[in-house]
Amino acid sequence: MDRNRLNTPIAKPQDPARPRPYVLAPVTPAELLSTLIGCSLGIGLLCGLAWWSGEPWIIAPFGASALLVYAAPKAPFAQPRNLFGGHLVGALVSITVMNLFGSNPVTVTAAVTLAIMIMQATNTLHPPGGATALLCGMMGTADYGFILFPLMPGVIIMFVTAWLASRVFPDDGVYPHHPLR
Repeated sequence: MDRNRLNTPIAKPQDPARPRPYVLAPVTPAELLSTLIGCSLGIGLLCGLAWWSGEPWIIAPFGASALLVYAAPKAPFAQPRNLFGGHLVGALVSITVMNLFGSNPVTVTAAVTLAIMIMQATNTLHPPGGATALLCGMMGTADYGFILFPLMPGVIIMFVTAWLASRVFPDDGVYPHHPLR
């Protein structure tokens, strides 16, 4: 069963220069169950830790990361290099820009743009990493401690729970699909 449903052609193009249209392939019950287990463990654990401790263990970009690592674990943007690198680049760049220039519409825009460009250059594209850059900019986060908490513990928890959930149905493929790419 292929969990990467992003590359399923629906029709043969008439013109070879024209891009092929793509749709998501049907989801199997095993894929749905794996997503249920992984997302419930990962996001549930982060929400539970936040509730129990009163600390911000979870941030909004983790919702988009959850979709990638639990529901599309073979997607290139879901792989560990992208998951860890994208969030790290987004936070580092945005926090650095906030430290140097403060938070305003121009600096937030610059931080997100620069973060995306660095993700492209380092092959660490992870769309939620762009959201992390935006979040840090909008909050005016100038403390690199944000990376140590809550960012990296949350990313680690999602990675580990995605790894565990993918082992429930190993015939469906395991996460990570490309550990170092």
